[in-house]
Amino acid sequence: MELKEVWMIDYARTAFSRSRGKQPERDVFGEIRGDELLARLLIKFFDE
Repeated sequence: MELKEVWMIDYARTAFSRSRGKQPERDVFGEIRGDELLARLLIKFFDE
């Protein structure tokens, strides 16, 4: 069996918030690591 090249194309991004060192309660993603945001994005990508 010959393997064929597969391309999966989609576009998505995570929201972002401004880093606020003196007001961490206003930093929406201050508690979430970047790799966790990416993992959530990839899960959503493959669910669609």
